[in-house]
Amino acid sequence: MVDVGMPFTHTHVVRFSEVDPAGILFFSRVAEHCHAAYEAFVAAAGLSVPAYFGGSPWKAPIVRWSVDYHSPSRLGESLSIVVTGVVRGRSSLTMSFQVIGPDGGTRCTAEMVAVFVEGDPLKSRPIPAEVNDAFDRLLTS
Repeated sequence: MVDVGMPFTHTHVVRFSEVDPAGILFFSRVAEHCHAAYEAFVAAAGLSVPAYFGGSPWKAPIVRWSVDYHSPSRLGESLSIVVTGVVRGRSSLTMSFQVIGPDGGTRCTAEMVAVFVEGDPLKSRPIPAEVNDAFDRLLTS
């Protein structure tokens, strides 16, 4: 199911500990910032972040990250991490992001895929109804 709703935005200011010697945001930090937006999205949907990311019988590990870099982000810049798309399959969640700099330009785009699993050994399972319901409410508000 492709979800269309209001864009969801999370803001992050680039810190000194996140940049390389040239003052440019270290590439792997983009995944961290997008994940922070994912966590904020889960919270905004009314779900418990600790339960969602580890306190439930089910889990939703990330199985794929993809990032395309367009221009560098620098120390002190305020970045807007926008959730631009949410696609739910039977057991998968694909979330797309756009990282926007203070000049309004796209710094990078990213996509992550998480798969809902449970059991031992882990096997895929349908997205929990409470997750679908919470995401529906947020995306249609």
